[in-house]
Amino acid sequence: MDQREPDIDLAVKPLMRWLIWAAIRKTPITYADAANWLSSHCGFSPPGNLEAQRKFGETAVAEIMPRILRVFPGGCVPPLSAVLVRKDEGYPGIYFAGDLAGWQCAAAGEIKNVKTRTEELKKIAEDENLWKIVCVRAMAEVYNFTDWPRVFREVFDEPLGCPEAPEPGQMTIACLGWGSLVWEPLTLPMWGGWRESGPFVKVEFVRQSNDNRVTLVLCNSARPVRSLWTLMNCRSLKTAREELCKREFRKLVVNAEMVERGTGCWQRGQETGPRTNALILDLDEWANARGLDAVVWTALPPKFKGVKGDEVATIDQVLDHLASLDKSELEKAKEYVLNAPAQIDTEYRGKLDALLKTKSEIEPSQS
Repeated sequence: MDQREPDIDLAVKPLMRWLIWAAIRKTPITYADAANWLSSHCGFSPPGNLEAQRKFGETAVAEIMPRILRVFPGGCVPPLSAVLVRKDEGYPGIYFAGDLAGWQCAAAGEIKNVKTRTEELKKIAEDENLWKIVCVRAMAEVYNFTDWPRVFREVFDEPLGCPEAPEPGQMTIACLGWGSLVWEPLTLPMWGGWRESGPFVKVEFVRQSNDNRVTLVLCNSARPVRSLWTLMNCRSLKTAREELCKREFRKLVVNAEMVERGTGCWQRGQETGPRTNALILDLDEWANARGLDAVVWTALPPKFKGVKGDEVATIDQVLDHLASLDKSELEKAKEYVLNAPAQIDTEYRGKLDALLKTKSEIEPSQS
C-alpha cells in the first residue's frame, strides 16, 4: 500500500470534531485508536504505522490547540487533547505537554513563556505520579467544559455536527425530552445520552394515556421548566420526526398524518410559529447558540376523560383519577411520575410525588 502525504489542514477539522464529541461524552480516546482513525478518514499512512502516529501528533498537538487559542486567547478553553490517552495508563502522554503549557500560559497572560513551560512539564512527566495528577486535573477541566459546540463554531465558522458523520451537509438535529422518552428512549436513534441543558418548556401532567397513566405534555397554562435534549442520529429533519413518532406510537403503524400531528419541529432559518414560541421559550436563541440545524419534540396535546385541547385537568381532577385506578394501573401511573427527571418540577409534580410516594395517601380502587 502506497504511503500518502496528507494535507494536515484537511485533518484538523474532522479530528477536532471527533475529540470534542469524546469530551462531551466524557470518553477518552487512545493514541492508537486516533492514529487508525486518521488513517482511514484523512488519508494518513496505514493503521499501526509509526508515520501515522507522527502525523497524528502533528495534527492533534501542533494544530488544534493553537487554533483554539487564536480565537479564545485568554485561556478560557481547556486543552482538548487531554481526551487522548495512553492505553495502559489511561491519561495523556508527553505530547500533551505543549497543549497544556499553551493553556496554562494563556490563562496566566504569559503566552511568550509557552516553550519554557513546555520543557518544565516534560520534566514533570518524568515523574509518573506527578504527571498523572497534572493530567487528571486537565482532563476534568475538559470534561466539565460545557461550551464545546460554540468553540467549534467559532474556530471553523460552522456547526459542530455529528461525530461519526462529519461530511458537509450533515444536519445537526436535537430532540427535546421531558417524560418517558428520557428514561425509556427505546428505538430513538441518539448520539450519546441526554443533557440537562435544554430550553425552558411549558409541560404538565395533563394527558390521560390509554393505560390510564397521566403523562407530561406541552401545555399553555403550565409553568416553564428546563427540558433535556439529545442529538439524533438522523440525516434529515423528516427522518428525525418519523423516528420520534415511531417511538411514541410504537404499537401503531406510523403515517404522515401522525408525524405531522404528533411531533413538532424547528429548523434554522425558518420562522417559528406563535404556538411554539409560547410553549418552548427562546427556542431560536437556544438552538442557534448550540449550532443546531433542527430540533424535534413530541407534540401530543393535553387530554383528559377523552377530551383534547387547552381545557386541561386540574390537579384535583388528576388526583381523583389516580384514586380511581386499580392496583396494576396505579403502579404504572406511579412509575411514570416518579421516573420523570427531577428538573421537570412542574406545578402538579410536588403533590403527585408526595401522594404517590406515600401509598396510603391514595387508596387503589378495589374494582
